[in-house]
Amino acid sequence: MMSKRSIHRINHGIGYTFYVTFVVYLILSLITIFQKTSELRAGGIILNILSLVLEILGPIYMIYFLVQLIDGFLKLGEISYTTDKLTEQNKVSVVIPIHNVPIPVFEETLMGLSKQTYKNYDVWVGDDTPNIDLQKKYEDLCKKYGFNYFYAENKKLKAGMLNLVIPRTNGDYVTFFDVDHVPSEDILAKFVAILEQYPEYEFVQAKYGFRNATSVLHVWSAMTTSQIFCSQNARRTFGAVLFQGASACFRRSGVQHIPENVIIEDYSHSISLMTQKKQGYFLDEFASQTLLPSTLDHQMSQLYRWIKGQTGSFIAHLKDMFQGKLSFRQSIDLFFTSTIIFGVTSFYELGIVYGLMYLFKTPYYRALGLNSLSQIIIPILIIIIYGGTFAIMIIYFIRSKFLKLKAWHVPFYVIFGGLASPYLKLAALDGLFSTLLRVKKVDWNKKLNLVSWGTFFSLLGLVFFGFTAVSTLDLLGIIQYYGDNFYFAIFLAIGFALTFVLPFIVITRQMFKPVEFGESNIFH
Repeated sequence: MMSKRSIHRINHGIGYTFYVTFVVYLILSLITIFQKTSELRAGGIILNILSLVLEILGPIYMIYFLVQLIDGFLKLGEISYTTDKLTEQNKVSVVIPIHNVPIPVFEETLMGLSKQTYKNYDVWVGDDTPNIDLQKKYEDLCKKYGFNYFYAENKKLKAGMLNLVIPRTNGDYVTFFDVDHVPSEDILAKFVAILEQYPEYEFVQAKYGFRNATSVLHVWSAMTTSQIFCSQNARRTFGAVLFQGASACFRRSGVQHIPENVIIEDYSHSISLMTQKKQGYFLDEFASQTLLPSTLDHQMSQLYRWIKGQTGSFIAHLKDMFQGKLSFRQSIDLFFTSTIIFGVTSFYELGIVYGLMYLFKTPYYRALGLNSLSQIIIPILIIIIYGGTFAIMIIYFIRSKFLKLKAWHVPFYVIFGGLASPYLKLAALDGLFSTLLRVKKVDWNKKLNLVSWGTFFSLLGLVFFGFTAVSTLDLLGIIQYYGDNFYFAIFLAIGFALTFVLPFIVITRQMFKPVEFGESNIFH
Protein backbone atom coordinates (compact mmCIF):
# COMPACT_ATOMS: atom_id res chain seq x y z
CA MET A 1 0.00 0.00 0.00
CA MET A 2 1.35 3.43 -0.97
CA SER A 3 2.36 5.85 1.77
CA LYS A 4 0.71 9.24 2.22
CA ARG A 5 3.88 10.89 0.97
CA SER A 6 3.82 8.84 -2.25
CA ILE A 7 0.17 9.68 -2.90
CA HIS A 8 1.01 13.32 -2.19
CA ARG A 9 3.77 13.29 -4.82
CA ILE A 10 1.51 11.63 -7.41
CA ASN A 11 -1.26 14.10 -6.58
CA HIS A 12 1.00 17.08 -7.17
CA GLY A 13 2.56 15.48 -10.23
CA ILE A 14 -0.85 15.15 -11.87
CA GLY A 15 -1.70 18.72 -10.88
CA TYR A 16 1.50 20.07 -12.43
CA THR A 17 0.84 18.02 -15.56
CA PHE A 18 -2.56 19.65 -15.94
CA TYR A 19 -1.04 23.09 -15.48
CA VAL A 20 1.69 22.47 -18.04
CA THR A 21 -0.95 21.23 -20.48
CA PHE A 22 -2.98 24.40 -19.99
CA VAL A 23 0.09 26.60 -20.45
CA VAL A 24 1.00 24.81 -23.69
CA TYR A 25 -2.62 25.06 -24.88
CA LEU A 26 -2.66 28.77 -24.02
CA ILE A 27 0.58 29.52 -25.87
CA LEU A 28 -0.34 27.51 -28.97
CA SER A 29 -3.80 29.07 -29.05
CA LEU A 30 -2.34 32.57 -28.80
CA ILE A 31 -0.01 31.77 -31.71
CA THR A 32 -2.99 30.48 -33.72
CA ILE A 33 -5.01 33.62 -32.94
CA PHE A 34 -2.23 36.01 -33.95
CA GLN A 35 -1.70 34.08 -37.16
CA LYS A 36 -5.25 35.13 -38.07
CA THR A 37 -4.63 38.84 -37.50
CA SER A 38 -5.78 39.95 -40.92
CA GLU A 39 -9.05 38.03 -40.60
CA LEU A 40 -9.84 38.81 -36.96
CA ARG A 41 -8.61 42.39 -36.73
CA ALA A 42 -8.22 44.08 -33.34
CA GLY A 43 -11.72 43.39 -31.99
CA GLY A 44 -11.66 39.73 -32.99
CA ILE A 45 -8.22 39.21 -31.46
CA ILE A 46 -9.30 40.77 -28.17
CA LEU A 47 -12.47 38.65 -27.97
CA ASN A 48 -10.58 35.45 -28.83
CA ILE A 49 -7.92 36.13 -26.18
CA LEU A 50 -10.51 37.04 -23.54
CA SER A 51 -12.53 33.90 -24.18
CA LEU A 52 -9.36 31.77 -24.20
CA VAL A 53 -8.27 33.05 -20.78
CA LEU A 54 -11.77 32.67 -19.32
CA GLU A 55 -12.06 29.11 -20.66
CA ILE A 56 -9.07 27.89 -18.68
CA LEU A 57 -9.50 30.11 -15.61
CA GLY A 58 -12.12 27.92 -13.89
CA PRO A 59 -10.16 24.66 -14.39
CA ILE A 60 -6.95 26.30 -13.12
CA TYR A 61 -8.68 27.28 -9.87
CA MET A 62 -10.40 23.95 -9.38
CA ILE A 63 -7.27 21.90 -10.09
CA TYR A 64 -5.53 23.85 -7.35
CA PHE A 65 -8.27 23.10 -4.84
CA LEU A 66 -8.65 19.50 -5.96
CA VAL A 67 -4.95 18.90 -5.27
CA GLN A 68 -5.26 20.71 -1.95
CA LEU A 69 -8.34 18.73 -0.88
CA ILE A 70 -6.60 15.46 -1.67
CA ASP A 71 -3.65 16.56 0.49
CA GLY A 72 -6.13 17.58 3.18
CA PHE A 73 -7.88 14.23 3.00
CA LEU A 74 -4.49 12.56 3.56
CA LYS A 75 -4.11 14.76 6.69
CA LEU A 76 -0.55 15.71 5.82
CA GLY A 77 1.39 17.48 8.56
CA GLU A 78 -0.62 15.87 11.35
CA ILE A 79 1.23 15.78 14.67
CA SER A 80 0.91 13.57 17.72
CA TYR A 81 0.35 15.03 21.17
CA THR A 82 -0.70 13.87 24.62
CA THR A 83 -2.76 15.42 27.40
CA ASP A 84 -1.48 12.95 29.99
CA LYS A 85 1.45 15.08 31.15
CA LEU A 86 -0.27 18.43 31.55
CA THR A 87 0.77 20.24 34.75
CA GLU A 88 -1.85 22.98 34.34
CA GLN A 89 0.77 25.62 35.09
CA ASN A 90 -0.23 27.60 32.01
CA LYS A 91 -3.45 29.55 32.37
CA VAL A 92 -6.01 29.84 29.58
CA SER A 93 -8.22 32.91 29.21
CA VAL A 94 -11.36 32.22 27.18
CA VAL A 95 -12.89 35.21 25.40
CA ILE A 96 -16.49 35.27 24.09
CA PRO A 97 -17.74 38.42 22.32
CA ILE A 98 -21.52 38.85 22.35
CA HIS A 99 -24.01 41.27 20.84
CA ASN A 100 -27.75 40.99 21.37
CA VAL A 101 -27.73 37.18 21.53
CA PRO A 102 -30.55 34.87 22.69
CA ILE A 103 -30.24 33.92 26.37
CA PRO A 104 -30.63 30.13 25.81
CA VAL A 105 -27.81 30.11 23.25
CA PHE A 106 -25.56 32.09 25.58
CA GLU A 107 -26.19 29.84 28.58
CA GLU A 108 -25.54 26.64 26.59
CA THR A 109 -22.06 27.92 25.76
CA LEU A 110 -21.34 28.98 29.34
CA MET A 111 -22.50 25.60 30.60
CA GLY A 112 -20.17 23.84 28.18
CA LEU A 113 -17.25 25.97 29.35
CA SER A 114 -17.99 25.17 32.98
CA LYS A 115 -17.37 21.45 32.31
CA GLN A 116 -13.78 21.66 31.06
CA THR A 117 -11.38 18.96 32.20
CA TYR A 118 -8.54 21.52 32.18
CA LYS A 119 -9.05 23.61 35.31
CA ASN A 120 -6.58 26.50 35.08
CA TYR A 121 -8.72 28.86 33.03
CA ASP A 122 -11.02 31.84 33.28
CA VAL A 123 -13.75 33.11 30.99
CA TRP A 124 -14.31 36.68 29.82
CA VAL A 125 -17.53 37.72 28.11
CA GLY A 126 -17.27 40.96 26.16
CA ASP A 127 -20.65 42.60 25.55
CA ASP A 128 -21.61 45.63 23.48
CA THR A 129 -25.37 45.03 23.46
CA PRO A 130 -27.21 48.39 23.77
CA ASN A 131 -30.21 46.83 25.56
CA ILE A 132 -29.80 47.42 29.32
CA ASP A 133 -32.18 44.60 30.30
CA LEU A 134 -30.19 42.11 28.24
CA GLN A 135 -26.94 43.39 29.72
CA LYS A 136 -28.23 42.60 33.22
CA LYS A 137 -29.29 39.09 32.18
CA TYR A 138 -25.93 38.40 30.60
CA GLU A 139 -24.11 39.64 33.70
CA ASP A 140 -26.28 37.49 35.98
CA LEU A 141 -25.55 34.40 33.89
CA CYS A 142 -21.82 35.09 34.05
CA LYS A 143 -22.04 35.38 37.85
CA LYS A 144 -23.97 32.11 37.97
CA TYR A 145 -21.07 30.26 36.34
CA GLY A 146 -18.29 32.25 37.98
CA PHE A 147 -17.19 33.97 34.78
CA ASN A 148 -16.15 37.57 34.10
CA TYR A 149 -18.55 39.99 32.42
CA PHE A 150 -17.32 43.14 30.70
CA TYR A 151 -19.50 45.74 28.99
CA ALA A 152 -18.37 48.58 26.77
CA GLU A 153 -19.77 50.61 23.92
CA ASN A 154 -18.11 49.48 20.73
CA LYS A 155 -18.46 50.60 17.12
CA LYS A 156 -15.56 48.57 15.73
CA LEU A 157 -17.44 45.29 15.29
CA LYS A 158 -16.21 42.00 16.74
CA ALA A 159 -12.51 42.86 16.57
CA GLY A 160 -13.12 46.06 18.52
CA MET A 161 -14.63 44.12 21.41
CA LEU A 162 -11.85 41.53 21.36
CA ASN A 163 -9.23 44.29 21.59
CA LEU A 164 -11.05 45.75 24.59
CA VAL A 165 -11.27 42.44 26.44
CA ILE A 166 -7.93 40.75 25.71
CA PRO A 167 -5.80 43.29 27.67
CA ARG A 168 -7.93 42.56 30.73
CA THR A 169 -7.10 38.86 30.66
CA ASN A 170 -3.94 37.37 32.16
CA GLY A 171 -3.82 33.89 30.67
CA ASP A 172 -0.69 32.51 29.01
CA TYR A 173 -3.01 31.39 26.21
CA VAL A 174 -6.11 33.11 24.86
CA THR A 175 -8.93 30.98 23.43
CA PHE A 176 -11.83 32.27 21.34
CA PHE A 177 -15.33 30.87 21.09
CA ASP A 178 -18.34 32.46 19.45
CA VAL A 179 -21.44 32.63 21.60
CA ASP A 180 -23.05 29.67 19.82
CA HIS A 181 -19.99 27.40 20.03
CA VAL A 182 -20.56 24.87 22.83
CA PRO A 183 -17.04 23.55 23.55
CA SER A 184 -16.04 19.93 23.95
CA GLU A 185 -15.14 19.11 27.56
CA ASP A 186 -11.49 18.31 26.78
CA ILE A 187 -10.72 20.95 24.16
CA LEU A 188 -8.80 23.37 26.41
CA ALA A 189 -6.58 20.49 27.49
CA LYS A 190 -5.90 19.61 23.85
CA PHE A 191 -5.13 23.21 22.94
CA VAL A 192 -2.67 23.57 25.83
CA ALA A 193 -1.01 20.22 25.11
CA ILE A 194 -0.28 21.15 21.49
CA LEU A 195 1.01 24.64 22.29
CA GLU A 196 3.19 23.34 25.13
CA GLN A 197 4.62 20.45 23.13
CA TYR A 198 5.09 22.35 19.85
CA PRO A 199 6.51 25.83 20.50
CA GLU A 200 6.77 26.54 16.75
CA TYR A 201 2.99 27.06 16.56
CA GLU A 202 1.51 30.42 17.46
CA PHE A 203 -2.07 29.17 17.56
CA VAL A 204 -4.24 26.10 17.14
CA GLN A 205 -7.40 26.23 15.05
CA ALA A 206 -9.78 23.27 15.43
CA LYS A 207 -12.83 22.31 13.45
CA TYR A 208 -16.35 22.53 14.80
CA GLY A 209 -19.48 20.48 14.34
CA PHE A 210 -23.10 21.47 13.93
CA ARG A 211 -25.78 20.84 16.54
CA ASN A 212 -28.89 22.09 14.73
CA ALA A 213 -28.55 20.42 11.32
CA THR A 214 -32.26 19.73 10.92
CA SER A 215 -32.81 20.84 7.34
CA VAL A 216 -31.17 20.45 3.96
CA LEU A 217 -30.18 24.13 4.10
CA HIS A 218 -28.14 23.34 7.21
CA VAL A 219 -26.54 20.40 5.43
CA TRP A 220 -25.46 22.67 2.58
CA SER A 221 -23.77 25.03 5.02
CA ALA A 222 -22.14 22.15 6.90
CA MET A 223 -20.78 20.62 3.69
CA THR A 224 -19.35 23.94 2.57
CA THR A 225 -17.63 24.48 5.91
CA SER A 226 -16.21 20.94 5.92
CA GLN A 227 -14.50 21.72 2.60
CA ILE A 228 -12.67 24.57 4.35
CA PHE A 229 -11.60 22.21 7.14
CA CYS A 230 -10.26 19.69 4.65
CA SER A 231 -8.20 22.42 2.97
CA GLN A 232 -6.86 23.51 6.37
CA ASN A 233 -5.22 20.09 6.75
CA ALA A 234 -3.22 20.73 3.59
CA ARG A 235 -2.27 24.28 4.65
CA ARG A 236 -0.34 22.86 7.59
CA THR A 237 2.42 21.79 5.20
CA PHE A 238 3.33 25.33 4.12
CA GLY A 239 2.46 27.43 7.17
CA ALA A 240 -0.81 28.90 5.94
CA VAL A 241 -3.40 27.60 8.42
CA LEU A 242 -6.14 30.20 8.76
CA PHE A 243 -7.70 31.48 11.98
CA GLN A 244 -11.47 31.02 11.60
CA GLY A 245 -12.67 33.34 14.33
CA ALA A 246 -13.71 30.76 16.92
CA SER A 247 -12.69 27.40 18.42
CA ALA A 248 -9.07 28.51 18.36
CA CYS A 249 -6.36 29.05 20.98
CA PHE A 250 -3.43 31.52 20.73
CA ARG A 251 -0.29 32.25 22.61
CA ARG A 252 -0.69 35.71 24.07
CA SER A 253 1.95 37.01 21.65
CA GLY A 254 -0.33 36.14 18.75
CA VAL A 255 -3.24 38.37 19.78
CA GLN A 256 -1.66 41.71 20.65
CA HIS A 257 -4.06 43.44 18.28
CA ILE A 258 -6.87 42.06 16.10
CA PRO A 259 -7.48 44.04 12.86
CA GLU A 260 -10.44 46.39 13.40
CA ASN A 261 -13.09 47.83 11.09
CA VAL A 262 -12.98 44.78 8.86
CA ILE A 263 -15.85 42.35 8.37
CA ILE A 264 -13.79 39.18 8.76
CA GLU A 265 -11.13 40.02 11.30
CA ASP A 266 -9.95 36.42 11.52
CA TYR A 267 -8.83 36.26 7.88
CA SER A 268 -7.04 39.61 8.12
CA HIS A 269 -5.38 38.50 11.35
CA SER A 270 -4.25 35.25 9.70
CA ILE A 271 -2.47 37.18 6.96
CA SER A 272 -0.89 39.54 9.51
CA LEU A 273 0.52 36.58 11.45
CA MET A 274 1.96 35.08 8.27
CA THR A 275 3.75 38.36 7.51
CA GLN A 276 5.37 37.99 10.96
CA LYS A 277 6.49 34.45 10.09
CA LYS A 278 4.11 32.98 12.66
CA GLN A 279 2.17 29.85 11.81
CA GLY A 280 -0.75 27.93 13.24
CA TYR A 281 -1.68 24.28 13.48
CA PHE A 282 -5.02 22.87 12.35
CA LEU A 283 -6.44 20.29 14.75
CA ASP A 284 -8.71 18.01 12.74
CA GLU A 285 -10.87 17.27 15.76
CA PHE A 286 -14.14 18.82 16.93
CA ALA A 287 -13.53 21.65 19.38
CA SER A 288 -17.18 22.66 19.65
CA GLN A 289 -20.67 22.32 18.27
CA THR A 290 -22.16 25.43 16.71
CA LEU A 291 -25.47 26.65 15.28
CA LEU A 292 -26.01 26.94 11.54
CA PRO A 293 -28.04 29.70 9.86
CA SER A 294 -31.70 28.70 9.91
CA THR A 295 -32.91 30.79 6.99
CA LEU A 296 -31.85 31.56 3.45
CA ASP A 297 -31.45 35.29 4.17
CA HIS A 298 -29.06 34.62 7.05
CA GLN A 299 -27.12 32.04 5.04
CA MET A 300 -26.67 34.36 2.06
CA SER A 301 -25.80 37.32 4.28
CA GLN A 302 -23.12 35.31 6.04
CA LEU A 303 -21.68 34.02 2.76
CA TYR A 304 -21.69 37.54 1.33
CA ARG A 305 -19.75 38.86 4.31
CA TRP A 306 -17.15 36.08 4.14
CA ILE A 307 -16.55 36.41 0.41
CA LYS A 308 -16.45 40.22 0.47
CA GLY A 309 -14.16 40.19 3.50
CA GLN A 310 -11.71 37.66 2.06
CA THR A 311 -11.41 39.53 -1.22
CA GLY A 312 -10.94 42.85 0.55
CA SER A 313 -8.36 41.49 2.99
CA PHE A 314 -6.32 40.01 0.17
CA ILE A 315 -6.29 43.31 -1.76
CA ALA A 316 -5.36 45.21 1.40
CA HIS A 317 -2.34 42.92 1.96
CA LEU A 318 -1.03 42.90 -1.61
CA LYS A 319 1.80 45.21 -0.58
CA ASP A 320 2.98 42.67 2.02
CA MET A 321 3.14 39.97 -0.64
CA PHE A 322 5.13 42.09 -3.09
CA GLN A 323 7.54 43.08 -0.32
CA GLY A 324 8.31 39.44 0.38
CA LYS A 325 6.75 39.30 3.84
CA LEU A 326 4.95 36.11 2.80
CA SER A 327 6.48 33.02 1.24
CA PHE A 328 5.70 32.39 -2.41
CA ARG A 329 3.62 29.34 -1.46
CA GLN A 330 1.61 31.31 1.10
CA SER A 331 1.01 34.11 -1.40
CA ILE A 332 -0.22 31.66 -4.03
CA ASP A 333 -2.60 30.02 -1.56
CA LEU A 334 -4.00 33.34 -0.35
CA PHE A 335 -4.47 34.44 -3.94
CA PHE A 336 -6.47 31.33 -4.86
CA THR A 337 -8.40 31.30 -1.57
CA SER A 338 -9.31 35.00 -1.70
CA THR A 339 -10.28 35.13 -5.37
CA ILE A 340 -11.84 31.70 -5.79
CA ILE A 341 -15.26 33.17 -6.65
CA PHE A 342 -13.79 35.01 -9.62
CA GLY A 343 -12.34 31.72 -10.85
CA VAL A 344 -15.24 29.34 -10.36
CA THR A 345 -17.81 31.81 -11.71
CA SER A 346 -15.73 32.95 -14.69
CA PHE A 347 -18.18 31.14 -16.99
CA TYR A 348 -20.53 34.13 -16.63
CA GLU A 349 -17.97 36.45 -18.20
CA LEU A 350 -17.17 33.74 -20.71
CA GLY A 351 -20.84 33.62 -21.72
CA ILE A 352 -20.85 37.38 -22.27
CA VAL A 353 -17.73 37.21 -24.43
CA TYR A 354 -19.16 34.24 -26.38
CA GLY A 355 -22.36 36.24 -26.86
CA LEU A 356 -20.40 39.14 -28.35
CA MET A 357 -18.45 36.79 -30.60
CA TYR A 358 -21.70 35.24 -31.79
CA LEU A 359 -23.45 38.58 -32.35
CA PHE A 360 -20.53 40.03 -34.30
CA LYS A 361 -19.88 36.74 -36.15
CA THR A 362 -16.30 36.71 -34.88
CA PRO A 363 -14.31 33.65 -36.04
CA TYR A 364 -13.20 31.39 -33.16
CA TYR A 365 -9.65 29.95 -33.27
CA ARG A 366 -7.80 27.60 -30.93
CA ALA A 367 -4.65 25.46 -30.87
CA LEU A 368 -4.21 22.26 -32.88
CA GLY A 369 -7.13 23.13 -35.12
CA LEU A 370 -9.62 22.33 -32.34
CA ASN A 371 -11.37 25.68 -32.77
CA SER A 372 -15.06 25.41 -31.83
CA LEU A 373 -14.55 21.83 -30.62
CA SER A 374 -12.78 23.38 -27.63
CA GLN A 375 -16.19 24.65 -26.51
CA ILE A 376 -17.14 21.03 -25.88
CA ILE A 377 -13.80 19.70 -24.61
CA ILE A 378 -13.24 22.44 -21.99
CA PRO A 379 -16.72 22.05 -20.36
CA ILE A 380 -16.22 18.27 -20.19
CA LEU A 381 -12.86 18.81 -18.51
CA ILE A 382 -14.44 21.26 -16.07
CA ILE A 383 -17.13 18.72 -15.15
CA ILE A 384 -14.48 16.07 -14.48
CA ILE A 385 -12.37 18.39 -12.28
CA TYR A 386 -15.40 19.74 -10.41
CA GLY A 387 -16.64 16.20 -9.94
CA GLY A 388 -13.34 15.10 -8.43
CA THR A 389 -13.29 18.07 -6.07
CA PHE A 390 -16.87 17.39 -5.01
CA ALA A 391 -16.19 13.67 -4.46
CA ILE A 392 -13.20 14.28 -2.16
CA MET A 393 -15.21 16.79 -0.13
CA ILE A 394 -18.11 14.36 0.27
CA ILE A 395 -15.80 11.53 1.39
CA TYR A 396 -14.10 13.80 3.95
CA PHE A 397 -17.52 15.00 5.16
CA ILE A 398 -18.77 11.45 5.68
CA ARG A 399 -15.57 10.13 7.29
CA SER A 400 -15.42 13.10 9.67
CA LYS A 401 -18.96 12.30 10.83
CA PHE A 402 -20.23 15.86 10.71
CA LEU A 403 -23.75 14.49 10.31
CA LYS A 404 -25.56 11.78 8.42
CA LEU A 405 -25.65 12.55 4.72
CA LYS A 406 -28.67 11.49 2.69
CA ALA A 407 -28.70 10.91 -1.07
CA TRP A 408 -30.96 13.86 -1.85
CA HIS A 409 -28.66 16.24 0.05
CA VAL A 410 -26.09 15.97 -2.72
CA PRO A 411 -28.20 17.34 -5.62
CA PHE A 412 -29.48 20.13 -3.36
CA TYR A 413 -25.87 21.07 -2.55
CA VAL A 414 -25.04 21.33 -6.26
CA ILE A 415 -28.22 23.26 -7.11
CA PHE A 416 -27.87 25.67 -4.18
CA GLY A 417 -24.22 26.36 -5.03
CA GLY A 418 -25.05 27.04 -8.67
CA LEU A 419 -27.96 29.36 -7.94
CA ALA A 420 -26.15 31.19 -5.13
CA SER A 421 -23.06 31.88 -7.24
CA PRO A 422 -24.33 35.15 -8.83
CA TYR A 423 -24.74 36.68 -5.35
CA LEU A 424 -21.26 35.52 -4.36
CA LYS A 425 -19.85 37.12 -7.49
CA LEU A 426 -21.44 40.38 -6.31
CA ALA A 427 -19.81 39.92 -2.90
CA ALA A 428 -16.36 39.44 -4.41
CA LEU A 429 -16.77 42.52 -6.60
CA ASP A 430 -18.01 44.49 -3.59
CA GLY A 431 -14.92 43.46 -1.61
CA LEU A 432 -12.62 44.34 -4.50
CA PHE A 433 -13.97 47.81 -5.23
CA SER A 434 -14.72 48.73 -1.60
CA THR A 435 -11.07 48.11 -0.76
CA LEU A 436 -9.64 49.82 -3.84
CA LEU A 437 -11.91 52.85 -3.33
CA ARG A 438 -11.21 52.79 0.44
CA VAL A 439 -14.85 52.78 1.44
CA LYS A 440 -14.88 53.31 5.20
CA LYS A 441 -18.39 52.10 6.02
CA VAL A 442 -18.33 48.47 7.15
CA ASP A 443 -21.51 46.39 7.39
CA TRP A 444 -21.47 43.24 9.52
CA ASN A 445 -24.10 40.90 8.10
CA LYS A 446 -25.48 43.00 5.28
CA LYS A 447 -29.09 42.13 4.59
CA LEU A 448 -29.30 41.46 0.87
CA ASN A 449 -32.24 42.29 -1.33
CA LEU A 450 -32.44 38.74 -2.63
CA VAL A 451 -35.66 39.20 -4.59
CA SER A 452 -34.58 42.31 -6.51
CA TRP A 453 -31.26 40.82 -7.49
CA GLY A 454 -32.94 37.48 -8.17
CA THR A 455 -35.31 39.18 -10.59
CA PHE A 456 -32.38 40.77 -12.42
CA PHE A 457 -30.49 37.47 -12.61
CA SER A 458 -33.56 35.58 -13.86
CA LEU A 459 -34.24 38.13 -16.60
CA LEU A 460 -30.60 37.89 -17.66
CA GLY A 461 -30.98 34.12 -17.70
CA LEU A 462 -33.89 34.38 -20.12
CA VAL A 463 -31.65 36.38 -22.44
CA PHE A 464 -29.14 33.52 -22.42
CA PHE A 465 -31.93 31.03 -23.08
CA GLY A 466 -32.73 33.17 -26.12
CA PHE A 467 -29.10 32.90 -27.24
CA THR A 468 -29.33 29.14 -26.68
CA ALA A 469 -32.36 28.79 -28.93
CA VAL A 470 -30.91 30.91 -31.73
CA SER A 471 -27.45 29.30 -31.69
CA THR A 472 -28.98 25.80 -31.62
CA LEU A 473 -31.24 26.52 -34.60
CA ASP A 474 -28.21 28.02 -36.34
CA LEU A 475 -26.16 24.89 -35.71
CA LEU A 476 -28.95 22.69 -37.09
CA GLY A 477 -29.15 24.85 -40.22
CA ILE A 478 -32.74 25.90 -39.58
CA ILE A 479 -31.62 29.52 -39.57
CA GLN A 480 -28.56 30.96 -41.30
CA TYR A 481 -26.50 33.33 -39.16
CA TYR A 482 -23.16 32.19 -37.72
CA GLY A 483 -23.00 28.62 -38.98
CA ASP A 484 -21.33 25.72 -37.15
CA ASN A 485 -20.89 26.54 -33.46
CA PHE A 486 -21.04 25.03 -30.01
CA TYR A 487 -21.91 28.24 -28.21
CA PHE A 488 -25.28 26.79 -27.25
CA ALA A 489 -23.61 24.69 -24.51
CA ILE A 490 -22.38 27.63 -22.41
CA PHE A 491 -25.49 29.68 -23.21
CA LEU A 492 -27.69 26.85 -21.95
CA ALA A 493 -25.65 26.38 -18.75
CA ILE A 494 -25.80 30.09 -17.90
CA GLY A 495 -29.48 30.20 -18.80
CA PHE A 496 -30.24 27.50 -16.23
CA ALA A 497 -27.89 29.00 -13.62
CA LEU A 498 -29.56 32.42 -13.81
CA THR A 499 -33.19 31.93 -14.85
CA PHE A 500 -34.10 29.81 -11.84
CA VAL A 501 -32.46 32.07 -9.25
CA LEU A 502 -35.66 33.98 -8.45
CA PRO A 503 -37.93 30.91 -8.19
CA PHE A 504 -35.31 29.25 -6.02
CA ILE A 505 -35.11 32.27 -3.71
CA VAL A 506 -38.90 32.49 -3.34
CA ILE A 507 -39.40 28.76 -2.72
CA THR A 508 -36.42 28.39 -0.36
CA ARG A 509 -37.51 31.36 1.70
CA GLN A 510 -40.86 29.69 2.26
CA MET A 511 -39.29 26.34 3.10
CA PHE A 512 -36.74 27.58 5.66
CA LYS A 513 -38.19 30.03 8.15
CA PRO A 514 -36.85 30.86 11.64
CA VAL A 515 -37.88 28.10 14.03
CA GLU A 516 -35.84 28.88 17.14
CA PHE A 517 -34.66 32.43 17.70
CA GLY A 518 -35.69 34.35 14.60
CA GLU A 519 -33.42 36.76 12.76
CA SER A 520 -33.91 40.00 14.67
CA ASN A 521 -30.45 39.68 16.22
CA ILE A 522 -28.50 38.79 13.10
CA PHE A 523 -28.36 41.96 11.05
CA HIS A 524 -26.73 44.56 13.28
